[in-house]
Amino acid sequence: MRPDTYARAAALLRQAAMCVSLRLHDRLQAHALTHSQWRALCVLRETGGTTPSDMATRLGMDAGAATRLLDRMQAKGMCERSRSRIDRRVVRVRLGELGLLALERTDGLVERVFAEQFENATRQELDALEAVLTRLVSRCAQRTSEPGNPGMPR
Repeated sequence: MRPDTYARAAALLRQAAMCVSLRLHDRLQAHALTHSQWRALCVLRETGGTTPSDMATRLGMDAGAATRLLDRMQAKGMCERSRSRIDRRVVRVRLGELGLLALERTDGLVERVFAEQFENATRQELDALEAVLTRLVSRCAQRTSEPGNPGMPR
């Protein structure tokens, strides 16, 4: 394949990601959530609680940014922090009551945003897109498992 083909595909992938991200941002804003807060709440639901360091890794941000995010979320009652009883240096973060309510209010939101974007796509087009994206993610995962590579956010 020609290099310009890759460049066009990469540009389209970035544009599509930005388009969906902006739509999701608008929908989350209606629930008084930022995209980062919503993603952090999803991580807390998936993990049942985690450390700020693991949260930073999963969100693809540095520890300082994750700490500031968690500070704002804790002030709003979306999450709670507690020190480990075994090792006081370890801080655990878990969903707060308002965080759980926010997740319940936004349940299925991503699926609805994607459904709107793909409402005119055929089943064959969606199957082809899924196959291409699956290969892309698999290839990225292989490369991030190489020595010296920090890995992809989960």
